[in-house]
Formats: sequence, structure tokens, C-alpha cells
Amino acid sequence: MSDQRDKIQQAQQLRMQRFLMSVMLYGIWAAMTIVAKSLDMLQAPSAVLWALGLPVAVNVAVFWWLIRSGTNLRFKDPSMTFAQCSIGLTWVVLFMFCIPEWRDLQISVYLIVLMFGVFQMQAREFSMMAFMAFAGFVALNLVEFALDRNQRSFVAFLFQAGAVGSLLIWAAFFGNHVGSLRERLQRRNEELREVVAKVTHLAERDHLTQAFNRRSILETLGVLREGALRYSEVFSIVILDLDFFKQINDRFGHLTGDDVLTEFASRARSELRLLDEISPVVRARQLGRYGGEEFIIILPRTDLRGAMDCAERIRRSTVDHQFGQGLDVTVSAGVAQFSAGESIEDLLRRADDAMYQAKAAGRNTVSAAEHNQQVSAGSRSEVVRLADYQSDD
Repeated sequence: MSDQRDKIQQAQQLRMQRFLMSVMLYGIWAAMTIVAKSLDMLQAPSAVLWALGLPVAVNVAVFWWLIRSGTNLRFKDPSMTFAQCSIGLTWVVLFMFCIPEWRDLQISVYLIVLMFGVFQMQAREFSMMAFMAFAGFVALNLVEFALDRNQRSFVAFLFQAGAVGSLLIWAAFFGNHVGSLRERLQRRNEELREVVAKVTHLAERDHLTQAFNRRSILETLGVLREGALRYSEVFSIVILDLDFFKQINDRFGHLTGDDVLTEFASRARSELRLLDEISPVVRARQLGRYGGEEFIIILPRTDLRGAMDCAERIRRSTVDHQFGQGLDVTVSAGVAQFSAGESIEDLLRRADDAMYQAKAAGRNTVSAAEHNQQVSAGSRSEVVRLADYQSDD
């Protein structure tokens, strides 16, 4: 969820930057209008200019608030590109009507407004925007002819309308071309993300049980250890070993044994998901397989008591379930909470020793390692042997 929030925040920052670019354009024209009015270069009364300027300021404030408050995220297009461009074109037409002296300059703003939509709007929306711009220009001139305000001849108007229309048609084709390129790029990016996700999944998962592999588990433990040393964050681990698993392989075959491992991993993940629903954590609980019948569970922000409860839930879930061909399977578990200053290898050895204590106590039980427990010199578990091999690398 943290990654999702970061992505949303980055997208909002980008939208705000684009919006501020449009605000800059409004500011440039406002400054030019003020300077021109002070030099008596404009015939429009000050009241008319204020009547135009205040709604523009309100318009800018509303869009700023929508993005700043996150209300824009409720819309289909959070960038509100079509709405911003439509309103921008409306202001251009009104300014051309009220300040005819700057009409030729303001026609160029048409293209600037349209360019804001090139990289966001769909082809249909962009074509509609170009048509709206042309219709606004034509309607403006027809109103002026009706009011006898247009000093140009009708032929000159038709010529100018043709020039503006051809320019907007070119802009529409250009926008549609860019839009199609953008859509193809988005599809390629989606395909690339899917490929990367598949490759990442294969690289960090055990091919049989789909649990995390030992390298992923050790990397996660390293990250949690850093967090524990820097910020005193608590985390625990559980080492699980299926009881008498060799007998299952010898009696029923390795295919049945693989089915048992796969089914056990699936049930264990279900228990972890249920725990996440009850008590969500920043980093999701992870189930890993180190090889054979040995599994490990990483429990961020979980103390020894919570880890014991988790291991006991999985133990009960296992013993209450019949696997495959009606097989009864049990599991022994060793639990350890990270102690400040110890290495990952020592943490694994303490959990490993606790797991063998559970075996010695008759199996199908959960045993916890004390914080000050001395680790054994030998490496009986595959988990610890592989951890040592990883640290040597």
C-alpha cells in the first residue's frame, strides 16, 4: 500500500506541475494586459477587464484546489485535461471579443491550449477540442458582423477562417497521431511490466510451492535487521519442518510428497493472509521454502508471543487437514524473535534449535527460543546450512 501511495503522490505532483504551466500562461497574459492598459494601448474599459480577470482567477483557484485536495482522483481523468482545455479556449474567445486589438496574437494561444491536451486526451477528445476552437472563432466573427463591429470584409473573414481551420485540422491530425503513439507506448509498457513481473516472480519463488526462495527470504531478513537496528523495529521468524516427511516419500512416492508440500504451502499462506486481514503490517508476512520439507515464515512487527500464535494456528490447520490421499501430516515449529546485535545466521540457528526442541518433545508442537539462548555450533537444519552458504557468498 505504501508503494501505491507513493505512485499516486508522484502522479499528483506531475499534474500540479502541468497545471502550474497553464497558470503561468494565464499570468503572462494578465501581466501583458495590465501593462497595455496602463499605456493606453487597449480600448476595453477597466470594468470589462476586471469582469474577465476575476472569473479566470476563480477558475484557476478551483482547479488548484481539486488537485491539491485530491478530489480530482475521483474523476475518470484525474488530470482534468479536457475540462481545463475547454475552459481555456472559452476564455480565449471571450478575450478576443473584448480585446479585438490582440486578436491575431490570441489566435496563437489556440495552439498552445491544444498542445496541453496532446499527451493526455484521446483522439476523439482532441478532435472535438479542435472543432470547438474553430466553432468559437467562427461564432465570434459572426456575432461581430451582426453587431457591425467587424472591420474586415466578409471575404477577408472567410480567408482567415480557412487559415485558422486548416491549422486546427493539422493540429487535430497531429494530436491523433501522438495519441495513437501514446496508446501503443502504454500497451508496450504494460506488456513490459507483465514480463518483468513474471521474471521477478520466477527469480524470487520456489518453482514447486510458489513460496519465496531462500535468496528472497535472506534479503528480506537483511532489510528487517537494518530496520531493527536503526529504528528498534520488532520482527520474528518461524521455522517449520513437516514431521516424518521422508516416510511419505518412501511409502507414497515423491510425486505425492510434492503434492503435500504444495498443499501445505497453500494452507500456510491462507493462514498468513487471514492474519494480515486481522492485523495489517507494512511489509506482508512471507512464507519461504529453503528446500526439502523445511519452510520459514517472516513476521515483521511481530513479537515472540505473536509469532507463537501464528505458528500454532498453522500447526492446528495442518493437523486438522487430510492431505492428498487421506494423509495425516503434522508439523513442528521453532520460533525466535530478533535480538539486537545478533546476526541473521544466529537468529536462524536459534529458531532452528527451537524447532529441534519441538521435534524432541514429540513433534507436532511449537517451541520458542529465548532471547539470550546460546546458538548451537552445529547446523542440523537445511535452513541454517543454506544461510551460512549465502553469507559466505
